[in-house]
Amino acid sequence: MIGKLNEYFPKGGKSCFTVVEILVAIALILFAFLAIAQMQIMTIMTNSTANKKTMAATLAQDQLEKLRALPYNQITSSSDTVGIYTRTWTVENNTPAQNMKRVTVTVSWQGKQVQLQSIIVPSNL
Repeated sequence: MIGKLNEYFPKGGKSCFTVVEILVAIALILFAFLAIAQMQIMTIMTNSTANKKTMAATLAQDQLEKLRALPYNQITSSSDTVGIYTRTWTVENNTPAQNMKRVTVTVSWQGKQVQLQSIIVPSNL
């Protein structure tokens, strides 16, 4: 029986890992997992920011479409709030030329903003 054990665990040979080697391996694996976890957190935060910017751009574009659908003389400046977003549109008459309106829609949230501009002309031109 002892002869069999000596076959599996020879004296002076290096057939098994030491405690230090195992601890170093565990530390390296934990370090890799922590790096992956940090990367996942950054990915989630970036996706959240991109989602908010996309929503703000969609709200701005939606307001521009609503203003384009109005009769020319009813297009005026105003603002509203949609969830966490504040949407403001400014109408400049006779800009950039006579009988044109420059409309600037700004959507802001948590210190950030998206801004779109469009030129609207009367439909009878």
